[in-house]
Formats: sequence, structure tokens, C-alpha cells
Amino acid sequence: MKKYLSKFIKNHYKTIFKSLVESESEYMSINKLQVELKKNCKLGKKKDKIYLIPDEIITPFVLKNKHWDYEIIKFIKKHKIKTNNVFLDVGSNIGLVSKQLIESDIKIKKILCFEPNKNSFECLKLNLSSNKKVNFYNFGLGLKNQNLKLYKNKMNSGDSSFIKKKGNFEICKIKNINSFFKDNKKILGGKNLIYKSDTQGMDEEIFLGIKEKYFNNINIAIIEISNHKFITENKKKFYSKLQSFKIINDKNLKNIKIDQIEKKIINKEEFDLFLKK
Repeated sequence: MKKYLSKFIKNHYKTIFKSLVESESEYMSINKLQVELKKNCKLGKKKDKIYLIPDEIITPFVLKNKHWDYEIIKFIKKHKIKTNNVFLDVGSNIGLVSKQLIESDIKIKKILCFEPNKNSFECLKLNLSSNKKVNFYNFGLGLKNQNLKLYKNKMNSGDSSFIKKKGNFEICKIKNINSFFKDNKKILGGKNLIYKSDTQGMDEEIFLGIKEKYFNNINIAIIEISNHKFITENKKKFYSKLQSFKIINDKNLKNIKIDQIEKKIINKEEFDLFLKK
């Protein structure tokens, strides 16, 4: 019976988690799932506990494949970075990318996790608080200090957005990224920053808004491209920033040319760029 149930769950991940999400009522809600690892994997060691948010996208994928967005870790490994690197995880969600970075053999001095979503932030801290290298910030980064509506996608816990105005929302803090750099010179002062940005629509604006003196300290950048309107309006500045990187890869870690990027933007494709100076 146990074997049959296990096989059934494996074959019906999405249906089960969709039912869990939709089962919320006036009296009950399922905010977190705790899972224990049976074997060592990219997310941790045997018997480690991982906290997930029930949804139709991330949780089923993680339970089945035991990793999430692992190409980010592969890209960082590929370029054999030196020691004392600082990882900025902008849009950390529940911390799976940072968790995999910790579990890898990559030498990281400090990890800074930024996540404005309250429920995701709670999971993030549960997943990473045992590691003293990690600093947690329950706010988003932008180009000015403000409070904004963060719209939540119940079916995809990683798709909360200040730009995509659909569904329920919560009011979240945004802090100026350049002020953050200025106030944290001791941590962010060296030319050893690895910058990962996954904010569902604000990535391009933040990326272009980082002042040159701080941008120069970024050695590796991984950014999501989804705000095609913003890039089209700031085309010259965007491609100028890209040209400061010697290596420009797609999600398959293959070289991608500027004209290919332009085509994706014209076609309104959402994609990630992997950049190395």
C-alpha cells in the first residue's frame, strides 16, 4: 500500500498540490510543507529538513528532481571564482538557490537574501538560518524607498510581482539598492560580487539603476528578463551594460548573441541571462 501511494504521489504531483492550494478556507490555510531528505542531494544532506510552499510549479519540481534553478550554481562553478565572494540573492523566494550554493563546494564569504513576501521570507529563514554566512532582509530592492503592492500567484510561489497586477496582494517595503550598497561598504566593497536577480519584472530596472561605482564590483550576474516594455524604452543603456561582460550565456550556459537577445525581447519571451566579466 505504501509503495502504491508513493508511486501515485510521484505521478500526480501537480494535481495534488493544486488541490492543496485551492483547499484554503476561511478557517484554514496551508502555508508551508516540511520535507526531510532521505539522501544527500543538491539541496542538502540526508535528514536535512527543507521547507516549501505548496504550489503547482516549484514544490512538485523540487520533490521530483531534488533541485531548483541549478544552472545558476553550474554557471558559478564553471568560472572557478576566487575566495571571499559575496552572493546577492535578490528575490530569494524560499532560499533554494542560496541553499544549493551553500551545499556546493563554491567558496562564499557572505550571502545576502532579499525577499519582500512575508510567507516566503519565513520559509527562507527556516531553510537558511542555521548558516551564519547568511543575512536576511525582508524587503525588496529598487531605485527608491517606497511601499508597493506585491501581487501573489497562488499556483506559483515564485511568481509574486510588483509589476504583474493579478490576484491578492500584500504591501511590502522596497529600499534603494544604491543606498544599500553605500550603507554596507564593508560587505560589498570588493570586486567579488555575484549578483542574482529574480523579481518578476523589476530586474531590468534595478540592473540598469545600479550606479557605476557599485556595478563595477559585480563579477558575475544572473538576471531574469521579463519586462520587455522597460528594455525597449531603455534599449541603448541595457545593451551598453551587457557589453561590460565578456561572457553572455543563456539558461543552457551556451553563448547568446545580442541579436538573439533582441529577438527574444521582440517576441516577448521570458528568459535568463548569465553574465561574467
